[in-house]
Amino acid sequence: MPVSYKANWKNIGDKLQNLFRNEFGATVPVYIGEGDYADKQFIKIIPISNGLLEKQGTGEIKEYFFTFVVYISKTNSRKNNINKLYAIMSRSESLIANNRFMHLSDNSQMIDSGIMSSEITELDEVYDYMVEMDYSCVHFDNM
Repeated sequence: MPVSYKANWKNIGDKLQNLFRNEFGATVPVYIGEGDYADKQFIKIIPISNGLLEKQGTGEIKEYFFTFVVYISKTNSRKNNINKLYAIMSRSESLIANNRFMHLSDNSQMIDSGIMSSEITELDEVYDYMVEMDYSCVHFDNM
């Protein structure tokens, strides 16, 4: 007999992708998962891990971890690129802070959503800069 399931990873990832796409529009494409992309600047949402916080008779409370990776490609002005990176980081942090509680398409809830840390890396080849933002949320799901 097949087991029923809920696609929590997909639902959370899709919600985050839509949130970023609504904020940045076509100026900063947003992708889910690993891959090689050719845009001048973009955000990748990478699922990392989850953990069970509490099991209840009617559902589970889990914490999900993602990494948001922002890339800025090489141009003539490194100063302009670092300023673009700062702007994307600030907007992303504000966007997540303003959406700490969200309902997903399956009527489950994400709570306590937040960016926990950020790390900027200077790159040498195709992209000038990359930033990794560690994100977590708590997800409550009635089973």
